[in-house]
Amino acid sequence: MERHIGPDGTTAFDVCVKVFGEALSVHDMRFAMAETLAHLVYLEEQGRLRRERRGDVWVFVRA
Repeated sequence: MERHIGPDGTTAFDVCVKVFGEALSVHDMRFAMAETLAHLVYLEEQGRLRRERRGDVWVFVRA
């Protein structure tokens, strides 16, 4: 997951689409987003990523 974080940061949704693709049912997208968020939060807890709020959007940035 970490390799999908761009130099200016990336939203969890954008990471999810890069990893799982866009052609998912709503049901599958919900599971894919949960999985993506779990990994991103784990990386944040490990100090490898950090979260920034940009307006109304949260972005994950490499630490």
